[in-house]
This record gives sequence, C-alpha cells and structure tokens, in this order.
Amino acid sequence: MDSELSSQISSGDRAHFLSLSPSLLVVVGADGYIRRLNLVAEQLLGWQRNELLSKPFMAFVHPEDRAITNRAINQAINGGPPMVFRNRYRRLDGGWQPLEWTVGEAQPTDSGPIVYCLARNMAPQQRVEQTLERSEQRFRAIFDQTFQFMGLLKPDGTLLEANETALTFGGVTADQVVGKPLWHTPWWQTSEPVQQRLRDAIAKAAQGEFVRYEVDILGAGSRTVTIDFSIKPLRNDAGDVILLIPEGRDITERKAAELKFQELNAKLEARVARRTADIKLYAEAVENMQDGFHLWHLENLDDARSFRLQLANPAAAQLLAVDDTWALGKSMDEILPNLADMPIPDLCRQAVVTGKKRDLGAIDYVTPAGGHRTLSVRIFPLLEQCLGILFEDVTEQHRFEQQLTAQKEQLKTIFDQAGVGIARLALDGQWIEANDKLCEI
Repeated sequence: MDSELSSQISSGDRAHFLSLSPSLLVVVGADGYIRRLNLVAEQLLGWQRNELLSKPFMAFVHPEDRAITNRAINQAINGGPPMVFRNRYRRLDGGWQPLEWTVGEAQPTDSGPIVYCLARNMAPQQRVEQTLERSEQRFRAIFDQTFQFMGLLKPDGTLLEANETALTFGGVTADQVVGKPLWHTPWWQTSEPVQQRLRDAIAKAAQGEFVRYEVDILGAGSRTVTIDFSIKPLRNDAGDVILLIPEGRDITERKAAELKFQELNAKLEARVARRTADIKLYAEAVENMQDGFHLWHLENLDDARSFRLQLANPAAAQLLAVDDTWALGKSMDEILPNLADMPIPDLCRQAVVTGKKRDLGAIDYVTPAGGHRTLSVRIFPLLEQCLGILFEDVTEQHRFEQQLTAQKEQLKTIFDQAGVGIARLALDGQWIEANDKLCEI
C-alpha cells in the first residue's frame, strides 16, 4: 500500500476495507505477530480471531514452507519489492490450507513497520490440477501402451504428440518430430506423391472429414510397412475442429496374405475340379497369420444361409473362441449365431455374387462364453462360390477411442465447472479454447 495513501486512511477505514475483501487479508508486524485480519481468515482457517493473534504468524505455517514465508516477510520489511509465493497454513481441524500469498511493501507505523499480506485460497485450483493430472496420466497410459501408431495434430498438420509405438518404429524421439508438419517427419519420407496425399488428407480432416486409406511408411533402418491409415477430426462444443487424430495399423502381413490369396486364386482357375485339395494351399498360407481367417463355400447363390465353413486358421479359432475341428462343414448360424443375426450373411452372399471384396468395419462379437471383442472384418470372393473372411482384433483400439471420448467429456466438465480460469494453448502460444471463468476474468 502506498505510504501517502496509507496516511490518509483512518484505522476505521482500514478495518472496513479489510472486511470487504473476498481474499484472506492479514497485517503482520515486525515482531512476526498478526496485527489485523479479516473475517475471511477466520472462516477459511477455522480459528477464532484471538487464537490467530496470540501466536506468531510463522507458528501456523507448514514447516517445509517456513523458509520461503520468512524470506518474503523479511524482504518486505527491508524495503524489497512485493513477492508472490505459495505455502500451507494450519487449519483448526488439523489440515493444511494451500494459499497463494502476495506480500506488499512494508509500511512504517509508530510501533514499527507492518506488512500487508493478501492470500488466495488455492484448494479449488489444486483439485482441478490434480484431476487434470490424473486424467492426463490415464490418457498417457492408453496412448503409449496401444500397439497402433497414434498421434495428435494441430489442424494445420503440425505434430503435437506421437505415441511410443510410433516413435520406436521410426527410431526417433519426441523432440525430433514434435512441432514439425507430419509430412516432414521420417515416417513419410517415401516419396513426394505420398507426402502430397498426406497433406491433402490433413486438409480434408481439418474441414471435419474422416479420412482413411492404405499407405506405405518408413521405419528405422529403412524398413517399410503398409498401414491402414486414418485421420479423425476432434471438435469442440462449437463444432470447430481443434485437433486431428492420426492412426495407423500395420497391415503388412495382411496385404502379403491377400497377395498370396490372389496367387493361389490364379492357380485355382486351372484346377477348379480340385477345390478340396487346393484348400490346403490356403491353410498353409494362413496357418501362422495373427489375423483370423475363414474360408466359406456358398452352396446356394440365392440363399445367404447356405454358407458352410471349409477352413479356419488357428488365429480365428482363438479370436472367435470356436473349435475349428467342430466348426468345419457347419453354417454361419451354427458357428457365429450373433453375427448371423446381423446383415453379414447377406453381405457375404453379395460379395460372392458380384465378385467384389468389402470392408465390413468394426463389429461387436460375443464369444460362446459371453466374452466381448471388437473385430474388424473384411470379406473377399474366391473361385467356386467361395469366400474369404479376415478377422482382426481391434478391441484395444475401440476401447482407446471410447476412453478418449470419455476423457474429452470429463475435461469439458472440468473446464465448465472449475472455479478458476483454465485455457488450452498450442505449442506456439495460440489459444485453442478457454472456459467461461477465464473469459469473465
């Protein structure tokens, strides 16, 4: 408080001024005792006025915080500049109240210098910070433990985050790629057309469009893999795209299997009469695949219920929890009853009739024991009214997307309900969004 202004304010006016403040206000003398305090101090800490006045100010401060508190008071008494710091103050119930203090310049009085101290209750902000920290920890655990390549982008394509799977595959650290346009990162240095297609995809996603395609990317040691790549826009409540989520699943093995199927299919054209024997070729090709594979035969082109299972690899038996020895020769209704209730049999029949492969997307599958899995299903026609079905377990990815959505809702609730102003900033300092409380401030 300015000394000239202080001299013009009577003691009664000062007391009235102290009573009007929504913050905790105390006046500390050079002897370390509180000379004055407002009602907020009593209400927040629980002590009676005479209890706070009867002991040195420092007696209520947490032992670990006394050094910085003492330094601030002494600095003010010695004519130093105002100081802002945090400490913990003992409450009547035995707990510690987190406070942020602003200690002003000392003012002279007849009985010695006094220091005006203003404190802000930090408990609501600490709760928000702790909630945000726990939410970030949960997100980081999911983000870094998934086997898929994942990241976060600004709408202009600047990389904000990349998960450990992507960094390890590329043989890079976060510092080497974060802050760069995604098309300038090592993963995308395959060719200029690949980079241009990525730029176009990011531009579409920034306009709110979900983009998905297959592409080859580079890893450490010049290793090339094919990924099922997608970019999903993330919007705020106003509908504006604020982030992009790029994701890639390694489908190199699946693409190799599809190529093998094409080669085997060509061989089958010359040996249509030997279908049973040639099924063994498919069995050899899919024996060690991580994705599940079924080979079905459509006995009646007009009846989607006439599919009969001809071959199942070990991965399919494990994913679907169905004994392949028992299942051979049986129908979809018998082997996959919950899928048979969906339009999947009709779609499979259409693929056989039209000769066109199809991506059925993610489906919820219930095992015979009642377990739940999310499977990505692709179907492709083969010769002699046969159909191949590939099952990929995407349960982990589906769970991540659900948790990411839940986290977004939780963060939104924290944003809206927090008693303090909160904002999200990009790495370059640009504002992404701010809550109502910060706008009021």
